[in-house]
Amino acid sequence: MGAFHEHIFFEDGMSPSNIGYGDKGIFTETAQSTIDLYDCLPDHYDDVIMRQAVQKAIGTGLYTAENYFLPGNGGLIPGLNQGPNCQNFVDRVLGEYAAMLPKLEYNPNIPGGGIAPAWP
Repeated sequence: MGAFHEHIFFEDGMSPSNIGYGDKGIFTETAQSTIDLYDCLPDHYDDVIMRQAVQKAIGTGLYTAENYFLPGNGGLIPGLNQGPNCQNFVDRVLGEYAAMLPKLEYNPNIPGGGIAPAWP
């Protein structure tokens, strides 16, 4: 186990092409040499929904430079266990993303597998 940074990369060609959270707050990687060092997971997401989820996470006000937390460098924010850092920023974004997706329900009348959004 070691230290690592979690970051979000978009595939839609829009700006910003990536976003993360660190000791200077919310930021975008701009140096291609740094971007090339990232190992991306094979997961793919809808970038429109993901960008909205990012804005919801940022809108909480937790992810500021002043609140950034690494073990050994400061206090805790109640409910986050460890204070805001890059990992729980990405976790928050993914949680917001999941909450914005429609629930999927089985419908045998739909061709191609019978799975369709069930909008409230």
